[in-house]
Amino acid sequence: MIRLQGDPGTCETNLARHLLGCAVAALLIQPALAAEPPSIGLAALEFGPAIGSALLTQYRDTRKIETAPDDFSRLAYKVEAKINEGRSSSGVVAAYFNFQTTALTYAAVTDPEPLSKGTAAAAAWGSKLAGDAITKSILDKAQDDARGILAQGLKNSHISDVQLRTMTADQLRARVKDLQIGGQKMSEIFQSDPRALQMLEAESLDLAVNLGVENLARSAAIGNDVAAIKGKVASLQSNLKAYQEEMGSRLQKVEAGLGALSRNAEIANVKLNALKDQVAGNTTAIRSLAAVSYSGWSTAQKIQAVESGLFPDIAGDARTKLVESLQAQQSIENTVASIQSTVSALGNLATIAGNIGVSNDVVNGLQAAQAVAGSVVKFATGDVLGSIAGLTSLVGLGAPDAAAQRHAETMKFLRESFAEVNRKLDTVIDLQIKTLNAIADLAKAQDQFRKEVTQQLDRIETTVLQNQEILQNIVIHRWSACNALFYDAPLNGQFEIPDRKALEELLKSVNLSTSVADCYGNFVTFLNATVKPANWSGDIIAAELFPTDQIVGDVAYQKAMKAYQAQKTRAFATARDFLLRVADPGKAQARILARLMQPVSDIETARKLDVAFARDDIRKRFEDYKCSDSDVLSDSLGELLCVGRLPQSPNPPVNGRFQAILNAPLIGPHAYWLMDMGISLSTIIDFAKRRNDGFFLFVEPDDLAKFTTNGPTPGMMEAIRQKKGAGLLARLRWLADAAFLQQSVTYGDYVAELAEQVLYDPGKRTITTDAADSETRARKQLALAAMKANPVLARNVVMRAMRHAIEDHNGGADKAATVSYQQTYFSLAQSDFVGATPCTPTAISSAKLTSLFPNFAFEYRVSKQQKSTPERKDCPQEIEEVVSDSESTPGLGTGLSVSIADFYVTVPAPSVLTRGVYEQSDGLRLASAYRDRVSQALIDRNFSAVLSSSLPADVTPARKEDLALQLLSKAWTWKVREKPL
Repeated sequence: MIRLQGDPGTCETNLARHLLGCAVAALLIQPALAAEPPSIGLAALEFGPAIGSALLTQYRDTRKIETAPDDFSRLAYKVEAKINEGRSSSGVVAAYFNFQTTALTYAAVTDPEPLSKGTAAAAAWGSKLAGDAITKSILDKAQDDARGILAQGLKNSHISDVQLRTMTADQLRARVKDLQIGGQKMSEIFQSDPRALQMLEAESLDLAVNLGVENLARSAAIGNDVAAIKGKVASLQSNLKAYQEEMGSRLQKVEAGLGALSRNAEIANVKLNALKDQVAGNTTAIRSLAAVSYSGWSTAQKIQAVESGLFPDIAGDARTKLVESLQAQQSIENTVASIQSTVSALGNLATIAGNIGVSNDVVNGLQAAQAVAGSVVKFATGDVLGSIAGLTSLVGLGAPDAAAQRHAETMKFLRESFAEVNRKLDTVIDLQIKTLNAIADLAKAQDQFRKEVTQQLDRIETTVLQNQEILQNIVIHRWSACNALFYDAPLNGQFEIPDRKALEELLKSVNLSTSVADCYGNFVTFLNATVKPANWSGDIIAAELFPTDQIVGDVAYQKAMKAYQAQKTRAFATARDFLLRVADPGKAQARILARLMQPVSDIETARKLDVAFARDDIRKRFEDYKCSDSDVLSDSLGELLCVGRLPQSPNPPVNGRFQAILNAPLIGPHAYWLMDMGISLSTIIDFAKRRNDGFFLFVEPDDLAKFTTNGPTPGMMEAIRQKKGAGLLARLRWLADAAFLQQSVTYGDYVAELAEQVLYDPGKRTITTDAADSETRARKQLALAAMKANPVLARNVVMRAMRHAIEDHNGGADKAATVSYQQTYFSLAQSDFVGATPCTPTAISSAKLTSLFPNFAFEYRVSKQQKSTPERKDCPQEIEEVVSDSESTPGLGTGLSVSIADFYVTVPAPSVLTRGVYEQSDGLRLASAYRDRVSQALIDRNFSAVLSSSLPADVTPARKEDLALQLLSKAWTWKVREKPL
C-alpha cells in the first residue's frame, strides 16, 4: 500500500502541541510525516486497545500530567458497563434491574478476560494519576510560595529589566542569597534555615528556564514582612515534614501488613492442599466439607462448629487439617482488618495537606482514597476492576510526576525530603502485586477445591477444548482454509496474536490473502445461511456429529465421548420438550427468550429478575415487540428471532420462530473451536482492504513497524473503516448466543423454576407425581423425564422444592429467611439421619428431617465399595453412570437423597439450601465465557466510540487524542507503578 508522505512536522502541529515541546516531538515524528499528522492514538484505537497498544509498543510518553484522572475512571466504568450490557439480554429489563448481578459466576473471576484486564489497568492508571496529582498539588503549592518570595526579593533589590534580560539562570541563582525583603538579605533571613535558601535557589533555576525572569519579576508579591515570610517558610517545612512522617509511618504499617497478607495467602494455599489430600476419595467427608465451605457462617463460627463435632463425618486428621485451613483463612481476615484500620485513617494526612494550602478538592480526594482491605476482598470475589483501582490508590499519594522533574535542580529540596516516602511507595506497590498474585493463587485453589468436592466437572467440553489432536482432525471440507490459516506458520495452532511482531510475521505469510479470503467467505456464508436461521442439522457444529469418524486412535475413548455427548443431547432435548409444553410462547416469545438468556446464580436474584419481567410496562413491551425495536432485545437476539422479516421490519417475528430456534439440534464442542477462529480472524481482516472481487489486500508489515513514527497509512485507515472485523463478530455473536441459550435451557435456573412450579404440591409440601387432569399429568411427566436425564436440573428443582417446604412450614419466605431457612436445624437433621444407622433409619434419627419435610422420601445411597462394608451393606446402592453403544445414562451420586418416581436426587448442603444457590454445569459456564468473549471482542473493536461516549460532549479532538495516546501507551498495559526518576 502507498505510505503517507509529506514535509517535516513543525512545532505548531497538533501532536507537538500535545507534547512537551518541539524537541520531544522531533523524536516521535519522523521527517516523513506530513505537516498535519494523523491522530496516532485515535487511529490505533480504531483497531481496538489490545492491538492498538501493540502498535504503539515503542511510543514514549514524557508529558506532564495533563489528563484528569476522572477521565480514566469514567472510561473504565463505561467499558465495564458495556461488558455487562453484553451479558444482558434486554435493554428494557436492564432499566429496572441491575443486570450485572444476573451474570453467571464466570470461570474468569480469577483469570480475567483480556478486555477486563485492560479495563482494570485503565482504572489503575487513572488511580495512579490521581495519586500523582495529589502530590503534585502539594509541590505546586510549595513552588507558588517560593515564587512569591523570589518575586518580592527581585523587586526589592531594584534589578532592572535590562539586567533581568541579560542575566543567565546561574547568575540569577547566585543572586538569590543577596535578594532583599524588608531591608534584609535572603541569606540573613534564612541564616538559621539553610535548607529554605537551598529550596529557593533550586526554584529560581526552574522559574528562569520556564517563565523568564521578566515574568518572574512581574508576578504577585508575597509582602515585605520578614517575620511573616520566615513563619510561612517554617510552617511550610514543618507541614511537609509532618506529612512525610505521617505518610512514612502509614506506609510502613501497610508494607508490613501486605507482606503478612501475602505470606498468609501462601500458607492458606498449602493448608488447603493438605486438606484436599487428606479427604481424597472419602465421599462422606467431602460432602461435609462442601457444607462447611459454602456455609454462610463466619470463619470463627466454622472453626467452632467443626471443633464441636457438628460435622461427624470429618474426624481425626481430616478434622485437624480442616481446622488448620480455617485458621489460615482467619489469619488473612485479621490481617486485612489491620490494614483496613491503617489505610482508612486518612484524617491526619488530609489535615496536613490542607494546612499546606492544597485545595479542598485534593483534600477531599485524599479522604476518599480506597482502602486496601476492600480491594483485596473485591479481588478475591472477582471484582478485578474495583480491586486494582483500589489497590493502586492505596498509597494515597504518588511520587512527583517524572515530567515535572525534567530539570534536575527543580525542587531538589522537596525531592530529597520525599525520597524515603518514595522508596516505601515502591515497596508497597511491589508488595501489592505479590499479594494479588498470592490471593489469585488461593482463589484458584479454592475454586478447584469447590469443583472437586461438588463433583460437577463437565468432562466433554473440557476434554475437547484441551485436545488439539481432535480439533485438527474434525476440520471438514470447507473449513480447510481456516485450518491452513491457523495451523500453519506463524500462528501454528494458537488463536491469539500476542504482539505486533507476531502480526508482522503473519502479514509476511505466503498465500495469506487467499487463505483469509476463503476462510472469511466460509464464515460469513456459514453464519448467514446456517446459524442465523438455526438450521445446522448435519453441520459441523451439531453435537450429533461429535465425535466424527475422522477422529482416529483409541476406540474406547471415542466410544466414551459419544456416550457422554449422547447424555448431553438427551438432557437438552428433555428440558426443551418440557419448556415448550409449559411456556407456550404465543405473544411472549421475546420475553421468554430474554429470560432464558439471563440465567442467575441464586433464587433471590431470580425473584428480583422475575419481578422486573412481570412489570406491566415491561411485559407489554415484550408482547408488542417488533423487529424494529432496538432496546427490547439485544441486537443478536433480535436478529435471531426476526429471521423471515426484512431488517428493521415494523412487524413482529414470524409465528413459530421461537420454537424453531429451540428445536434446532444441540450445538456441540466444535462451535467453540469456530468461535476461537472467528475472533482471531476478525482481527486479521481489519489489516486488509477487501475488494469487490473478494480479494484481500493486506497492509505492508513495515506499515505496522513505522506506525508509531509515521502514523497510519491511508490504506490502513481504509481497511479498518470497512468494519469487516466488527461485522464478523456481530454475526459470530449469533452462534455464541445460540450455544448459550441451549445451555441455559438445559442447566439454567428458569427451567428449574418452571419444573418446581409444576411438581411441587403446597398442600403436601413435597414433590408429587400424581395429577387431576391430563395436561398437568403430561407436564409432570415431561418435568420428571428432564430431571432423570439431567442430575444438575434435578438437584436445582429439589433445592427449590425443599426451600418451598420450609417457607410453608414457617409461614412464608420472609419468616423462613429470618431463621436462615433452618440451616442449623437441617444440618443437625442430616447428622442424625446419616449417623450410626443411615441404611435403617429409626424414628429418632429421622425425626428432625420428618418435621422439616414430612412428605419427602429420604434415603441414603452408597457406592459399590461402601456397600461392601458391614455398616453400609443394607443401604441402597447408587445408580452409576452407564456408558455403552446402545445406552448412556448419567450417574446420580451418593449420600442423603430424595426418592422421586423411579430415580433419586441428592439433597443440597444446608448452606446451599439457605442461600438458594443454583448449581451450574461447566457446560453453561463455558457457553457463558464464550458469549462474553465474543461480546468483549465487539467492544474492543468499537472502543473508539466507547471512549468518545465517556467524555463530555464539548471535549476537543486534541483532548481525545491525548487520552487515546495515554490509554494505549500507558493505561492499557499498566501493571506496576513506575519508579521515580
